[in-house]
Amino acid sequence: MSIKQLCFDAHRQLRDQHGIAVRRAHLYELLAALLGFNSHAALATDAVIGQVRQARRSINDDLTRLSKRCLALGYPTAESLRIVEAITALAETHRLVAVDVRYLVKVVAGDSDSWDVLISTQN
Repeated sequence: MSIKQLCFDAHRQLRDQHGIAVRRAHLYELLAALLGFNSHAALATDAVIGQVRQARRSINDDLTRLSKRCLALGYPTAESLRIVEAITALAETHRLVAVDVRYLVKVVAGDSDSWDVLISTQN
C-alpha cells in the first residue's frame, strides 16, 4: 500500500468515524512527525518510509512531536487527540518506519554487514 493510499484512508476514517476534517497534506506532515522528523520535506530529504516485519511501538518523544505538530497545524486539542490516535494506529498497523537514505546506499553498495533496518530519528 502506498503512503498516498494510507493518508487517504486515514483522512476518510477521521472524517467518517470522528467527524474531523483533516487536510491530506497535514496527514503527510503528521506521519513525518511521528517518524521523527520536523516536516514531510525533511523526511523526504533524508529517508524513505518502509515497512518492517515486527510492529514498531511509538515512543513518547514521537507522540509528543506528533501532538505538538498537530496543535501547530491548528487543530483543537480534542481533535488533536483523535488525530494522534489515528496516525499512531496507522503507523503501527502497517509497521511503518523511516529508513535513512544513507543506510540504503550502503546496503546497495555492499558496505553494510546486514539488512537490518536503521530507523532515522534525526531532525
